[in-house]
Amino acid sequence: MRNLSIAVAVLALAPVSLASVAATAGNLKGANAILSSTEGSASGGPGSTSRPQQLVADIGKYRAGFRTLAPEEAARQWFALFDRATELGAAEGVGDFASFDSAIGNVVSVHSMLASLPAPAAWPALRGLADARVESSPNDVRVLALRLLFEAWSGMSRP
Repeated sequence: MRNLSIAVAVLALAPVSLASVAATAGNLKGANAILSSTEGSASGGPGSTSRPQQLVADIGKYRAGFRTLAPEEAARQWFALFDRATELGAAEGVGDFASFDSAIGNVVSVHSMLASLPAPAAWPALRGLADARVESSPNDVRVLALRLLFEAWSGMSRP
């Protein structure tokens, strides 16, 4: 008897299920339509570059050329890239292959900048810029940590 009531319930629901499948089938897109609609979605559109992708490219240029820069300019550019990496946040480049930073083995982030420190000759300039930031934001833990790091690396200590 139980099997009979299950069979009746299935037969009673079958027309509803078939109707919903038929309605859904009419809304299905083909593979080409799906690929076209997702093309460039990670980067904002075909031919455009996402913020993480652009940052990876700019960090790559910096890594390739910071040795030829004056220490003050290398430090200034490093902080500009560091600020951009900080603004991105942790998850913005996730799933975007072009935002992968091979130097850190992960998506571009603040860690990319720590892997892109300029030559030791620029470390006192980095410390000077970090000191200036501490003056304007004395409670910013990230800025305080950078100042401590650059103080240690530049061999300077505060009186």
